[in-house]
Amino acid sequence: MTCLPINIMHLPLSSQRGFTLVETLTYGAGLVIILGGLSIFLFYLYSWYRTATIPTRADAAGLTLMSQITNDIRVANTINSIASSFNVANGVISMTTSSGSNSTTTVYSLENGHIVSKVGTAATSTVSAADSYISGFYIQQLTTPNSIAVRVEIDIDYSIKGATSTNVYSDLAILRQSYE
Repeated sequence: MTCLPINIMHLPLSSQRGFTLVETLTYGAGLVIILGGLSIFLFYLYSWYRTATIPTRADAAGLTLMSQITNDIRVANTINSIASSFNVANGVISMTTSSGSNSTTTVYSLENGHIVSKVGTAATSTVSAADSYISGFYIQQLTTPNSIAVRVEIDIDYSIKGATSTNVYSDLAILRQSYE
């Protein structure tokens, strides 16, 4: 039995393995098109998500901020009328809370589009959300023979696709110490 030598150069092309350059370029181009389309889809999906959630985030920030300020007013003993600014767009409220022989002054004010707080001798800190813009902080003191109340209004601006909207939050807080 004799073996015939096999010449590789004369084998049919279908028995060779691997991809041709044209096939590789075609697959690469297809992959680039698919990934590009997926990237564009994800970009628009994220843009839609941000647009849909901006009002909700502004609302949550406004409600949280309003709750914090009115809770602090309710536990205060007195409102410092001289250090406060009432009925103006960038109001200031200064209140004193006493516990035994200790008293603490808390001040809320509007600075550069954010509500800031200063408690006692501590440094001023921002209490409004970093991504929200506060355009108005109105304080109104209401005094009756029986109690002292403070009406607080906060205007939060937010922008969606170049259009600015404003949410207004208002609440009334009665100083507990004023009627007890």
